[in-house]
Amino acid sequence: RPPRSTLFPYTTLFRSLSFILLTLIFSFIIFRMGFYATDNSKEDTSLPAGEQYRERIDTINASIERFCSIGYEKVSVTSFDGLQLYGRLYEGDKDKPVDICFHGYRSNPVNDFCAGGRYLAGQRHNVLIIYERACGISDGHVISMSVNESRDAAEWIRFFRSDALLSSAPRW
Repeated sequence: RPPRSTLFPYTTLFRSLSFILLTLIFSFIIFRMGFYATDNSKEDTSLPAGEQYRERIDTINASIERFCSIGYEKVSVTSFDGLQLYGRLYEGDKDKPVDICFHGYRSNPVNDFCAGGRYLAGQRHNVLIIYERACGISDGHVISMSVNESRDAAEWIRFFRSDALLSSAPRW
């Protein structure tokens, strides 16, 4: 058996490589759980399971149903990296504000804006609710926590400007 002094560098190297490997495995698992979307090919309006929804589930579902019954135009833009992003445009009066609505993390715009979007459309605002990248029916698999989504927002603003719908600055 070699003296301890000759084994020491190999032990340190082994520990360092083990730490790096475990860190990479852990990072990959966190990425897959938090930022990667596997199935984003449908418009899902089901609510997440949770106690907080149970008391008002009927009211929320009725609001979603009423919002879905309003006429809208399906619109899309191509993102800077080639993804097709989709939205629902509820056209109002040309002189009314444009409201671009971005849903929350791993959510969908119909659920998030079923009450507010319906109210704004009722006020004859131009309302766009979008499916962000890797959510709902939009393309992509990675949620980048605003790194790419901010550029997508700029693309939606360009969409309104090119369509001559933007009579005033968009409200965020």
